[in-house]
Amino acid sequence: MPLKSPLHNATSTAIILPQPQPIGSARLRHALNAVEDFCNQGYTVAPIKPTHEMLEAGAQAGQISVETAWKVWCAMLTAAE
Repeated sequence: MPLKSPLHNATSTAIILPQPQPIGSARLRHALNAVEDFCNQGYTVAPIKPTHEMLEAGAQAGQISVETAWKVWCAMLTAAE
């Protein structure tokens, strides 16, 4: 005789699974959708203060000092405002 449980349909042997629930709160989903929309428009999310590794990479790519790379970063953020 089949076992009866809340997940078992009494008229068949199929198991009915509960509907999957979205992960996270509505606020989190809204924020993630906003970030996705932002990225779809060709933007990215970057820190206001770059890491030392980011500055070193920029300095090397531009053949400039890390201090100048920092100034370039600040100028770019100011221009984007």
